[in-house]
Amino acid sequence: METETSAAEIAPYQKYNGVADLREELLELIAELKAKKQRKIADPSALCTAAFSLTNFLLAVVQLKLVPASFLQIVAPQALFYGGAVQFVYGLVCCFTNNMFGVMVYPSFGAFWIALGFLITMEAEGVYVFPGNEGNHALGFLLVGWLIYSIFLWIATFTHHVAAVGAFTSLVIMLILYILADFGVIHSTIPGGIFGLSLSGFGWYVALAVLVNDNCGCTVFPLGTFNRVPFLDKTGKVFRSR
Repeated sequence: METETSAAEIAPYQKYNGVADLREELLELIAELKAKKQRKIADPSALCTAAFSLTNFLLAVVQLKLVPASFLQIVAPQALFYGGAVQFVYGLVCCFTNNMFGVMVYPSFGAFWIALGFLITMEAEGVYVFPGNEGNHALGFLLVGWLIYSIFLWIATFTHHVAAVGAFTSLVIMLILYILADFGVIHSTIPGGIFGLSLSGFGWYVALAVLVNDNCGCTVFPLGTFNRVPFLDKTGKVFRSR
């Protein structure tokens, strides 16, 4: 006894014009399933952010004069290897995770720490000798360039999360205060060191959040999202003209 096929049963297949259309969609579904089965590349941002934060913390402690100035020699190896080489190498992994912001941030600041660690070492060995205040002025001139670059990155953080904005706001202020101290406008590195600690705090929180949230598969430590921020929509994407 034949049964009638209802309209509800036929409806899902009405969009196909023939076997070719159905075959094409099946091939797309198979390709999508294969892509999902591919091994996921670990997010390097937690490691890179932690590397930056620890190295910056050590420098900030010295600038705050909480330890003798000779402790700057401790910063050099950390800057060369952990904050520098580790951050630079694993920052390049962001190319494979489609993280454009990470590509711009981590290798750049990894190279910065390598250069700074090299400079500290060369000065300690007497290879680089700056008479008078020329050393401070040279460092201040270098930081001006990094300040400009950091402002570019600070603007980009508004398409990410609140923690990133806090970190880069602290970074920009810290660089400004260090520059003023290097050029003698202010006579202490302590204000810059305070914002250095703030920067490390934000950075460590981001590293913690990325690590724990990824391991747990849910949001344990929120990073903060933007809603109704001028020129940004709910998803954090810049508005496009229609």
